[in-house]
Amino acid sequence: METTIPFNILLLPLLGGFAFVSTWNYTRWYAVRASRERLIFYAALCGFFSLAIVFFIKIEIAPLIPCGPTGFCLPVWWHQHIGFEYSGVSVGTFALAASMGFILNFLPWFDKDKQAERIVRIEGGPLEQFLDAALKSQKEVLVTLTNGKVYLGPVASSFPPDGRDKTITLLPSASGYRENPNHRLHFTTEYEDIYLTLEKTNPDQIGDFRITIPIKEVRCVTFFNRKLHTEHFGGGQLLSS
Repeated sequence: METTIPFNILLLPLLGGFAFVSTWNYTRWYAVRASRERLIFYAALCGFFSLAIVFFIKIEIAPLIPCGPTGFCLPVWWHQHIGFEYSGVSVGTFALAASMGFILNFLPWFDKDKQAERIVRIEGGPLEQFLDAALKSQKEVLVTLTNGKVYLGPVASSFPPDGRDKTITLLPSASGYRENPNHRLHFTTEYEDIYLTLEKTNPDQIGDFRITIPIKEVRCVTFFNRKLHTEHFGGGQLLSS
């Protein structure tokens, strides 16, 4: 009598495929950014390959494995106690796919930071790529907010490619505002002298001056060199009296 695989038994391979693409550092960024339809396709594709591997193990390898000293054989035990057709294959596929992502993450090629850098370099938007360059170079950037407030300082941290909370953190060296309607830049607060004092007395408190800014509040961000602005644009006009 011919038997067919019931479609509901394919749910576990699909869930295993989703777990794989969501945990493997090479694919997790795509999983977060993908549309619902594409994510289902990625999960189904990984589930299919895992299912093929488990079927190969069941047909070609499992018969070669001898039973234990007590006569215990996992396939035989599963068939006797579970009995649901293809349930062992389904559970095995889920276990294989769900765990393989964590296992592959231990390989140096799939280091989390390396993969995050790769996805920003290849598929990141202009803002992501700019913030990544600013974070690596530690050059000062000028961030202008939608309310006209400005902050100057190096980027301390930025949002990862899969970050739901899209923010950037600065250690400000100065802050101020843009004057309406000409948007002339005015710095009203300088922090560098404070940092120099704290380095001698309580350096741990310097980190308390970090400011985290939601990306949705950022109007523009650019590298900023006060020396160059002084030489070419009249730096004295930038500082409020």
